[in-house]
Amino acid sequence: EFSFGFELRMLVTVRKAGDLAASERQTLRSLMGLTSAEAEIAMLLADGVPRETIAQQRGTSLGTVSVQIKRLFEKAETNREGEFVALLNRLLR
Repeated sequence: EFSFGFELRMLVTVRKAGDLAASERQTLRSLMGLTSAEAEIAMLLADGVPRETIAQQRGTSLGTVSVQIKRLFEKAETNREGEFVALLNRLLR
């Protein structure tokens, strides 16, 4: 038994968004109706990249990225980043 004196409550699987195949990215775009930019931002969020870094990498302002993330949440019918990332993980299993 691998309890180490604790009762198992949750098992978390972490994978890097960059490891996702192009077909999975297309699936995400199709299922959620995302634009290319939104899909890119979604994958960066799933990878744990901070919003400021996303803005720098994309050459846009933090405000623009925030609006795009808000739009992602609307399309996914989620309210928080954690909810959104969990949804991505479920969709791309």
